Amino acid sequence: MHLQGIVPMTESLSDLRSWQIFGELMRCGSMSRAATACGCDVSQVSRRIAALEKRVGYPLFERSTRSTLPTGEARELYERLYPVLSDIDRRIEAVTASVGMRRNRRLVRIQTVSGLLPFLVRTIGSFRMAHEEYDFDVRILSAPPADETLDADIGIWADARQSAFLEYRDLGAVPSRLCASPAFMEKHPVRTIDDLDRVPLLGCSSWVCPFMLMGNDTLIPLKRRLNMTIRFDSVGALLEAAKDGLGVAATLPAYACDVDLRRGTLVRVLPELAGPTLKFRLIRHKALTPSATVERFADHLTATWEKEMSFGK
Repeated sequence: MHLQGIVPMTESLSDLRSWQIFGELMRCGSMSRAATACGCDVSQVSRRIAALEKRVGYPLFERSTRSTLPTGEARELYERLYPVLSDIDRRIEAVTASVGMRRNRRLVRIQTVSGLLPFLVRTIGSFRMAHEEYDFDVRILSAPPADETLDADIGIWADARQSAFLEYRDLGAVPSRLCASPAFMEKHPVRTIDDLDRVPLLGCSSWVCPFMLMGNDTLIPLKRRLNMTIRFDSVGALLEAAKDGLGVAATLPAYACDVDLRRGTLVRVLPELAGPTLKFRLIRHKALTPSATVERFADHLTATWEKEMSFGK
């Protein structure tokens, strides 16, 4: 998001417009391209950068007739300030999107990991039966954001990290299973944990846990790391690979495989063992007062999770 037009300069280092122009110049490497991206002219970019250099007390760019090269100090500033500027932009967009209503419509923006999509589709469907005025913007992540930011009203994923900018509501724990197709197990029987070394093991790189097995019985002091033959970047791809008989899915979350286990299209492998269990959370911006629009859906999602997402061993 970029502010358009000319904005008066201030003498403060917190002048957001000047830092936005600085960021664009770092990305573009050219004052003319930065001016186009920011919706102003080259002289505005030059004056803003000169003012920043005066305020910080050291040069930020080495200028020539052909190029504008950042100094070492500029690169360090950019690396440290870019997450802050990006977070400000995301927050402004989140606020304007959640506040703005079109024709009395209510919008909820959601980010979640790919494996939870079937659950989320059912949850949205049941919610809209009573609240047809709601619209949803759902964005699928291959893995939880590495920078601990939320580009939505609600996030749903498993991640033990804590951010000072986010608040968390515990949803529940999801175990992972060892599963394979009946046809694969008939050709490649797995009766002991050592047999796993002789069959292809399938894993998911976005299922954020170590590839490790543990005994369900506390009397079994087992903890064994697994070496994956094939890794996929989504739980859905891992599920399809297991159903197609490609190997043993070693860390398949229960929400993805339990329906196929009941149907018989998958079978448990060494059911006395399990992969790690992850705790899922509903995540929101701490600094924002939750709107009634978002809060109503968050409560419905929490209640639906409690009803549908409880798993036996």
